[in-house]
Amino acid sequence: MCGRGERSFSTEFIELYRAQPSLWNNKTHEYSDRNRRAVAYDILVKKLKEKDESANKDTVSKKINSLGSAFRKEFKKVQRLQKLGASSENVYQPTLWYFDLMMFLKDNEKETLSNIEEDLSVGLELGPSEEKPSDPETSTADKTNKILARKRLRNASARGASTGRHNQEALHGSRGR
Repeated sequence: MCGRGERSFSTEFIELYRAQPSLWNNKTHEYSDRNRRAVAYDILVKKLKEKDESANKDTVSKKINSLGSAFRKEFKKVQRLQKLGASSENVYQPTLWYFDLMMFLKDNEKETLSNIEEDLSVGLELGPSEEKPSDPETSTADKTNKILARKRLRNASARGASTGRHNQEALHGSRGR
């Protein structure tokens, strides 16, 4: 956990980042304007130099990526649980203190749970050789895990990953020999 001064500085940095859409909003023409992006990076470098004299564009880029990655991870958890219909008592509360500050990034998310719903609608939750569960108590998490495993397998195949035992282990979990 960061101290009060660090949190205050990070809040200012995030607000300054939000004010630079050329760095995060891929739906604007500014995003592809190299000159605007360079100016925006310079503004953030200047801010980061208040804490780190050796800060440069690379340092700022790493900080932005770190903040964004942590936000996306939390955002996807919230989104997934909302889509799965978590009850009001079980609603996931993000633990990331700057989660709300980073909400301006949510519209840039490409992969959403609608893709999982799509997979369900095409029947990818169970393969032809798998037995459909007769137990109505089969947890939604189990179903989601199977869908995500199939999606990872499909993505790995699309990237040219080898097929065979490796992919089967990824789908069904590693089995002892």
